[in-house]
Amino acid sequence: RDPNRVFERNGANLTVTKRVSYASACLGTIVDLPVVPGQENQEAMRMRVPAGIQHGTTLRVENRGLPVLRRRGSVVLGKSSGGRRGDLYVRIAIDVPQKLSAEQRALLEQLQALEEGDR
Repeated sequence: RDPNRVFERNGANLTVTKRVSYASACLGTIVDLPVVPGQENQEAMRMRVPAGIQHGTTLRVENRGLPVLRRRGSVVLGKSSGGRRGDLYVRIAIDVPQKLSAEQRALLEQLQALEEGDR
């Protein structure tokens, strides 16, 4: 897989992976999405990531993929089919820090103690 490639393509649908911090996954956040090829003139898009999202969850943004092309048999005619577009799928990856500051470690230890107390 090319590390410079932003999107994975499946027909007119595109998939992008967005990385979020552990805290953002727990609390929810807003992420900026990359510009889809052919939509450079549109406003940058943002997406709300809901609180409690799990690693690997895929969210869908309808009609923000590539144009759906008309087909006759198996030959693409190169004309758009009435402005329809595929979807943009956003796969969430949660970044777990490999190094913690003393403050981060202390806060996570407090959280761990609270979670273990709930069991």
